[in-house]
Amino acid sequence: MIQIHFRNVYSTINLPESYQQSFDDFLACRYPSYWFVKRYRQGLWDGYYRFFKRGKFPTGLLFLVEEWLRTHNLPYEVVDTVKKPSESLSNRRSLKGVVLRPYQLEAVAEALSKGRGIIELGTGGGKTEIAAAVIKALGRQTLFMVNTKELLYQTQERFRERLGKDIGLMGDGVTDVGHDIIIATVQTIHNLFKRDQKLAKEFLATFEVLFLDEVHHSSSYSYYTVCMFIHNARWRFGLSGTPLKRDVLSNMKVMAVTGPIIYSKRSQELIKEDYLAKIEIEMVENEEIIHSSGRWQAIYRDGVVQSLTRNSRIVSIAEREFKAGRRVMVLVRHIDHGNRLQRMLVNGKHIPTIFLYGKHESWERNQVKHRFNEEGKMVLIASTIMEEGVDLPEIDVLIIGAGGKSEIKTIQRVGRGLRKKKSGGGLKVYDFDDGSKYLIDHSQKRIETYKKEGFLK
Repeated sequence: MIQIHFRNVYSTINLPESYQQSFDDFLACRYPSYWFVKRYRQGLWDGYYRFFKRGKFPTGLLFLVEEWLRTHNLPYEVVDTVKKPSESLSNRRSLKGVVLRPYQLEAVAEALSKGRGIIELGTGGGKTEIAAAVIKALGRQTLFMVNTKELLYQTQERFRERLGKDIGLMGDGVTDVGHDIIIATVQTIHNLFKRDQKLAKEFLATFEVLFLDEVHHSSSYSYYTVCMFIHNARWRFGLSGTPLKRDVLSNMKVMAVTGPIIYSKRSQELIKEDYLAKIEIEMVENEEIIHSSGRWQAIYRDGVVQSLTRNSRIVSIAEREFKAGRRVMVLVRHIDHGNRLQRMLVNGKHIPTIFLYGKHESWERNQVKHRFNEEGKMVLIASTIMEEGVDLPEIDVLIIGAGGKSEIKTIQRVGRGLRKKKSGGGLKVYDFDDGSKYLIDHSQKRIETYKKEGFLK
């Protein structure tokens, strides 16, 4: 009988020697960018990342290990070496100011039953409320990790409302850790690791519950390193609307940290059930052809950032929709692009416009977000800081000026405006069907994503 000794982060397995190579190959993934590695070129590395090392594997991949053992008809048992809590759970429904929706209750029940895993929920579906309900039910020291300053403060405010208690912070220069629940940026904890690894390990050892917001980022080096040092967190959950939409290795690392998807409800389902705003996407045809050196950076610069033709279309759409009384947001990738559009709107059209990007302090961003949600009366241009997770429920019109081909970014951007609005209206999205080299392929990728998600027919 093969024994798997279950532990919170890494489990061990006593495989017969004859099966170890097969198992090692099974839990190995080729690096998607292995050809850039000097050791690979020198023949010193085969280009694979191995999850099975020195007789142990990440516990999040236990479901795959069990599947492999069953496929090879190998009898096994899982020996749980972690002491389970004996006390009963508190009321999982009682959050302040909100009644959990049926699917949210399903997700909470699944999380408490499984103990770890990923909750895949479309943007606006209430991932934070689900997390708050799970945290309240478990009633234990909790670390909730985010990857941006916006999400740091946004989550703290939401947890305060829902749980009715003070919430600690670690990030953006703030260290307030004397609380049962702490919201932290992964960057801050990773920096603590680099400064004082012993102190970081002692700090992380205090947590029994771990939540990872926008868990698709947990495959990055800093995120993954931190997560695999949180040894006392038996309960480990990831939250995302796009958890497993990258390469195989990245997806495996995400699951290694938390486990597989245990609950899923996509944006299109939430729209059909009237929990999210209805969406209409219009692809604006841009026939401009850029004749450049052929390099991607030059074509993006001339065909997107500095294109008078394309930018004039963005400004025209923003002007029309703003004058019709709608709240308009424009997403860009480069600061120069945002500055150009702002000048065209303010100087050329006399439309009040604010451009938010990395240089703005958290209080400035929050002030602008509040004004935009409550009053409108401006066109809001934003860089990548607003692409993911940020609550701007009152967006009526979203203009995707940034281009790009990433499926995750495409879905996350649209998610900025899918929450139900006070007015009951839907979301109108304008994106560009570009014609230049590279840009045309990227536009097609975004169109494919919209169709796959059910946003575009």
